[in-house]
Formats: sequence, structure tokens, C-alpha cells
Amino acid sequence: MALISFQEYLLKLGEASPMTRLRAGIMSGAYPMTASIMSRSTPHPELVKKAVKELGSPEKSKKHKKKKKKKKD
Repeated sequence: MALISFQEYLLKLGEASPMTRLRAGIMSGAYPMTASIMSRSTPHPELVKKAVKELGSPEKSKKHKKKKKKKKD
């Protein structure tokens, strides 16, 4: 593996991943809201608020356990 210069290192450090660019684009309104922003890492809290507002809450109603009746002798 070849060594890189410090300037190249700083350039690579500042580059954003495709997911980061997608999240930033959605927050700025350049892209439509998608469910893929929730797929891997934890998204920004403001992005979650925007997603819940546009797509609805991901929470489902909880199922209640049935209670067994005791026999009376």
C-alpha cells in the first residue's frame, strides 16, 4: 500500500459517503423522503422528525397478552 500525502489525506477525510450525501440532500429538500435513511446507522434526530412527519410513525400497536382464568374449586 502506497503512502499518501497529508493534503490527499485531508481531502479524503472531507469526502462524504453516498449515505451522508443522501441524508444531507433529504434534509435540504433536494431529494424526496425515502425509508432507506433508517436502514443502517442512526440517522440525525431532525431527519427522524421529518420522516415521521411525512411518512408516519414506524411504531406499531402492542399486542396484549391474554390472561388465563383460574379454575375455582
